[in-house]
Amino acid sequence: MLASAVESAGAVFAEAQMVGLPCIGTRTWGGQYMIGPSEGVTVSIDDESELAQAMQFVACDALYGNPRIFEPERIRKRARERFSETTFATSSGKFYRDSLDCFRRHMS
Repeated sequence: MLASAVESAGAVFAEAQMVGLPCIGTRTWGGQYMIGPSEGVTVSIDDESELAQAMQFVACDALYGNPRIFEPERIRKRARERFSETTFATSSGKFYRDSLDCFRRHMS
């Protein structure tokens, strides 16, 4: 859970999802990017009541959900697709290659 008004996209979301845990975060751009409907819940910034309801919802799903809304294996699978070392290396490499190509085009 990350109840921040300004935190961009805390690594805590990726770390939790890599072990199959659902997340709760505020609707910053980062929270909305990091938490999809199958990975957890986003809440309004500074809304303590909505935050408490989200905590209760996620806890009830973990204890009593049948079937569970936030399935740990599905969360882990999605996290591996988005945040694994391979994904990071591939996307970073593409970013740098594209940047160099753009630089070369503008310099020639």
